Amino acid sequence: MSFFFPLIHVAVGIGLTYYVLTGYLNKTFIDVNANSITIKHVPLPFLGNKKVSSKTVVQLYCKKDDFLGARNGYRAFAVHAITRERKNIKLLSGLDTSEQALFIEQEIEKFLNIEDKPVKGKIR
Repeated sequence: MSFFFPLIHVAVGIGLTYYVLTGYLNKTFIDVNANSITIKHVPLPFLGNKKVSSKTVVQLYCKKDDFLGARNGYRAFAVHAITRERKNIKLLSGLDTSEQALFIEQEIEKFLNIEDKPVKGKIR
């Protein structure tokens, strides 16, 4: 049992180091075409990579994420997609400002000819 204790610390250390490196080194690319919306983080692989069929997306919206409360915590913004099946997919998160999120939402909607409609919880 005492053998696992140091291994857990090593694993956490490696995980945190990888997370910090992805934050400093990675760039995010958003590719939108008639078939798909692709979110890719490079050069280091990361969990946030996504590919969604753009043919099934009926609406995009932005949402505010509060971590540990808005006053003492961290606030970030995310871009979500709603599919024909009413499935909610978080495309991109961790954006610093609402303007960044809204710009991405509007550009994707414009490219895919999606009419902006009200969504509960959406930021304006």
